[in-house]
Amino acid sequence: MTELDPLGLRRSVDAIGHEIPFTFEGRRLFGIEGEPIAAALHAQGVRIFGRSMKYHRPRGLHCLADACPNCSMRVNGFPGVATCSTPLATGDVVTRERGVPTAERDFLGAMDSVSRLTPVGFQYRRFRHSRRMFSVWERLLARLAGSGTLPEPREARALVEQSAWTTRDSDIVVIGGGVAGLAAALAAARSGARVLLVERRAELGGYAAMSAAGEDRARVGNLERLTRAESQLEVMTGATAIGWYAEDVLAVAAGTAMVEVRATGVVLATGSHERPRRFMDNDRPGVMLANGAERLLRQHGVRPGRRVAIATAEDSGYDIAAELLTDGIDVVGIADSRSSPVTGAGDSAETLRVNGVDLHSGATVVAALGRPTVSGVRIATRTGSSIDMECDALLVANGRRPARELLLQRAAAGGLALDVPDVLRDASVEPTRPIIDGWRLAGGAGGTETIDAAVETGETAGRAVAEGAT
Repeated sequence: MTELDPLGLRRSVDAIGHEIPFTFEGRRLFGIEGEPIAAALHAQGVRIFGRSMKYHRPRGLHCLADACPNCSMRVNGFPGVATCSTPLATGDVVTRERGVPTAERDFLGAMDSVSRLTPVGFQYRRFRHSRRMFSVWERLLARLAGSGTLPEPREARALVEQSAWTTRDSDIVVIGGGVAGLAAALAAARSGARVLLVERRAELGGYAAMSAAGEDRARVGNLERLTRAESQLEVMTGATAIGWYAEDVLAVAAGTAMVEVRATGVVLATGSHERPRRFMDNDRPGVMLANGAERLLRQHGVRPGRRVAIATAEDSGYDIAAELLTDGIDVVGIADSRSSPVTGAGDSAETLRVNGVDLHSGATVVAALGRPTVSGVRIATRTGSSIDMECDALLVANGRRPARELLLQRAAAGGLALDVPDVLRDASVEPTRPIIDGWRLAGGAGGTETIDAAVETGETAGRAVAEGAT
């Protein structure tokens, strides 16, 4: 064990990268330069990353995709920083934002035990008898539910001085730099359009760049090289499309800069989100989405835990379990909610069986056990019996849903009741089908699940929007 790896959770500490110090709530810790702050904290044994807003339930590393609020912390004086996507730098000062007196030991967590007395909207029904007292309760509740504090004036001034507002004009904007986005951007550029590719991560390739192997991995690498070499194509990494506004203005946050982008056509290739699974205490620290744990292990070399259980509804749960087992992690069991599982993960399932891993088909997770972090899981088998398994991490592989938030913002209309186009209610959408004002969907955002389908839909969508823009 070392200062860098006190719990033995790192795959290797040899030639892993440049070791740097940082400060976490007054403690001097060590991580690898450039890895997510959240990964460094997880390797150091930090499991509680914050508290929920109302009941102050503990929150831990969950998706590692900047798609949930669990890892939001204060970094170098600035609140609300997503530590799962923010690279660690020398001397960073990191603190958790919600907890009285601390997130680790928050006495307001007692609110969870009286949750039945404080249902949704309880403050309006119980505290409105006196207008004067309601204003007092309102301020108190706002303070209890708030997360973090504004930066100090000096830090705020420094941020303002670094900030910039720029504009870009392009024929086509491709949002998302995964396989589908790369294929769409190349196809549009080769059709004569000026293309801007916006990707929120520092690297291109998306999930496939991490998970693909053999010919598929080479294919992803080749797409990236061709994209960067295309003269008609500009690439913005570390940039997030945060909104589509009136007069066809796309707002892109790129570090401390805000970029106002105007384009005729848009390809949304934002991929998909993992679906969580409903069971008792599914928000406990230690319950992670499977692809998030996979990213933690493959990209950052940090194991999600020592003893891992997996709840799955798809073949990928077996593949991830087999990889964890190969890496020396104790896989205590798999609960597969399907009655006839393992259609495409035969080799992985066999590897698990040979190594004595319990495979439960037709089984569902009833509850995560342990407080304040996961120490086990209870599953219900198809026979009606229940089984408890000890673990310090529970990974959930429950399928995916298209990431269409930006398009929904653009397409939805109405007042209290939103009117969403019927096409957006479909899980799978053809890339040739215009959604609204020249928008097309590609890849996971359009419902595809394979690299071949992502490339095909990306190329089709790229050519389609280019024809309308040139």
